[in-house]
Amino acid sequence: MSVQSLTVTELLLASLAIVLLICTLTIGVLLSRLTREISKSGSKLNSLLTSIDVRIREISEAITALRLEINAGKDKEETSPKSKSGNTW
Repeated sequence: MSVQSLTVTELLLASLAIVLLICTLTIGVLLSRLTREISKSGSKLNSLLTSIDVRIREISEAITALRLEINAGKDKEETSPKSKSGNTW
């Protein structure tokens, strides 16, 4: 078996490969954590949007109920008997 000596360039390239491997692993871990945090935030945002949607529906139903009451009031005014002067009985 012969022993080969490594040149400075080969040692630098090997060191660079190790550093790049460590950086890649670190970036992978950080991206995983970021993805997890985004998922949590997305869940909170989804919950907030659902709550807003429910409130909008409640407001819409209240507006519809008010419209029905107003229309019912108008119908009563139109069907109530009036004297010649326009006053209701």
